[in-house]
This record gives sequence, structure tokens and C-alpha cells, in this order.
Amino acid sequence: MDKAGKAGDKKGRKQRDTGATFVRSVARALKVISCFGAESPSQTLSQVAAKTNLDRATARRVLLTLEKLQYLRHEGRQFSLTPLILELGFAYLSSLPFWSVANDVLRELADSLRVLCLIVTTDRGYDHVVVVSSIRPSNAPMFLNPPDVGQRTPTHTVAPGMVLLGGLIGVELNRALKASTAGRGNISIASLRERVIRDRSQGWSFRSVPEENFCEIAVPLLNGHGRIIASMSVLSPLSRISAEDAIKLHLPRVKQASEEINKLVALKNA
Repeated sequence: MDKAGKAGDKKGRKQRDTGATFVRSVARALKVISCFGAESPSQTLSQVAAKTNLDRATARRVLLTLEKLQYLRHEGRQFSLTPLILELGFAYLSSLPFWSVANDVLRELADSLRVLCLIVTTDRGYDHVVVVSSIRPSNAPMFLNPPDVGQRTPTHTVAPGMVLLGGLIGVELNRALKASTAGRGNISIASLRERVIRDRSQGWSFRSVPEENFCEIAVPLLNGHGRIIASMSVLSPLSRISAEDAIKLHLPRVKQASEEINKLVALKNA
């Protein structure tokens, strides 16, 4: 993009950010909350200011406000999130149409197959998927990096991401593929589109990750109108079952579980 284009894009963002409906203080608070995570569970004022591109005075006001609201705690120079922050995430999770009906089905599937079961959804731009439910079997197999609730991953890199992309067509699909792969090397959009269409046609997606000892089968979860709203993903340890046998033995059970969840969701919303 040339300088004029960059300037125009920056000006456009600034105009949107300063519109009558934009509450800047809310945006800053959310930016501060989201800069904490597993890699930086506690941070100083200076670190927060640097991560959020806020000046120190603004960052300090936001941090102290969140502390007063009990979403942050302050020990010495370090700020960290409190458990109260979970209420914000649970408000979203509890609003999902399948949240209240899916866990029992997932738990039974996880225990019977001895697999890790996930429900994954995506953000509005489809550039990342987010784990919203993670059910481990009672006798849990070993995974090197088991996904946890809240974990974000580029959409095109995982099987449930391909399933979610399968709910899009035409311009929407092209836009989502570009968003998911932006800044991530030389990736063929055409090849990804072909895979999305193939997986959509067969009704499931598969990924094998030998270096992390698992393979993954993902199927769609639907709302009452038949639209894909999430993906159910099952991770099987390759040390216990081959990729070929996982597809042969686990896929029918995974499809059956997803159909059960879809029926329950339809009844819940009837």
C-alpha cells in the first residue's frame, strides 16, 4: 500500500474510532484486559502502556479503574487479573445456544473414546478460532499442548477452522480466507478454498499432528436454522490409535454426537 493509501486508511480508522457511537474509555479498558494472558499474567504499568500503545497516564487510569471494579489486583508494581474477570467470559459462553446442552454429550464421548473434546467458534472476522469448551476424559491421554478454553488459533490452521469456514460462500469466504492468512507467509488462498469446499462436501475435516501426538476430527454444530455456529472437535492420541483408524472408528461416533447436540439445540430454541 502506498503512503496515500496508508494515510487514507489511518484517517478512516480514526474517523470510525471518534464517531458518536464509539466509547473510547470502554475500548481502552478492553485493550488493557486483553493484554494479560498466559505469557504475561502480571505486568507493570510501563509494560501495559507499551503493549496497548497507551500513554502512561491513560494506562494508569484504566488500570486503577479496573482494580477498583475488582477485575485487577495490584501487588507492588505488578498488576494481574482476578477471578472476577471470568464473569465477562461466562456471559458470552452462557449465551451460546449449545452451551447448556453440549457438555453432557461431550463428556460421554470423551470418556467412551478416551479423547479430548472441544467446542470451537470464531470471531467476527474469521481470522481466529476460539475454544469455548474443553472436555477431557476421566482417564486422560497425554497431549503435549492440550487446548484450553479461551485459546485462539489462526482459523485456517486447524480442522474446526476449516469447518467454520465451510459455513461461508462467495465473497464472505474469500474475505475470511484473506483475514485468516494475512501476514502468515506465502499461503495459497486457492488451495485453502479447495480444501474448505471439499471438507464442506464431506461434512467433516481432519488434521494430523504427529509431532504433538494427536489427530483431530472436526464436524459442524448448527443453530435451529441449519447455519454453522460452531465446530465440535475431537483430539485422539496417535500413540494409541492411528490416523486411519481414528477416521474409521471415531468419526461415526463424533458425527452421532454432533447430531445429538444439533437436535438438542433445535429443541432448546423451538
